[in-house]
Amino acid sequence: DIENKKIVWKIIQEIKKERSILLTTHDIDEAEVLCDRVALISNGELKRVGQLSYLKSKFDSKYKISIKTTNSQYSNEIRDLIQHNNPNIQFNLTVNNNSLSILIPKDCNVQYIFELIKQKEQYGIIDSKIEQFSLKDIFTETFK
Repeated sequence: DIENKKIVWKIIQEIKKERSILLTTHDIDEAEVLCDRVALISNGELKRVGQLSYLKSKFDSKYKISIKTTNSQYSNEIRDLIQHNNPNIQFNLTVNNNSLSILIPKDCNVQYIFELIKQKEQYGIIDSKIEQFSLKDIFTETFK
């Protein structure tokens, strides 16, 4: 339950000030909150290890832009426009949620995407945001 989880997290955060703790978890949010260093392991093989700031800096060459639309047709249209104008962009379209998640290299021209987002009504855009890579994103990129 959530309340007990928060209590345990507080205890771990207090104990880790004086001691080293080895925590094994499948909960990525938990690892991000509690851990200073993270090791990503798959089939017994160490894939990545380091402080969260170090791991995030390895992926600092990308933006993550999320766009939510009123329907999947708009999401597909936006995806096609972005892909046509920036063929290097890696994107993932989630049609169920009418949302478009785009991973963009920082050296890519994002001005076009911002201009597209400004045309909210034309493309049925409800919400948009730019995010820094999270530990979950790093995990997804590492194990895909």
